[in-house]
Amino acid sequence: MSQIQALMENEEVTNFLTENVEMLNEAEAAVGQFPTVLKQFVIEHPQEFIAESLDETFKNIRVFSEVATSQFITEVTSMYGTSAVQEQQTTDTAMDDYV
Repeated sequence: MSQIQALMENEEVTNFLTENVEMLNEAEAAVGQFPTVLKQFVIEHPQEFIAESLDETFKNIRVFSEVATSQFITEVTSMYGTSAVQEQQTTDTAMDDYV
């Protein structure tokens, strides 16, 4: 916990959070909506999950959900991470002209 607190007290991190609040809110909204999207997919595609037993059906849904969640988090992190890095590089390059 002390490491997280130290990170949050870092001026660079604080500036990053302040400058990217809109992007972070978008990412938070996407993550918040994901369980609904996942549930809707399962409901709309029962043939993909229904098996001979209830346990097997549950396992199919669970495995799909685990893999889909992992993939989703990877994509969100990559998309917003790349966007933040590009934004930071643009800012750095512009400042380099004056420094």
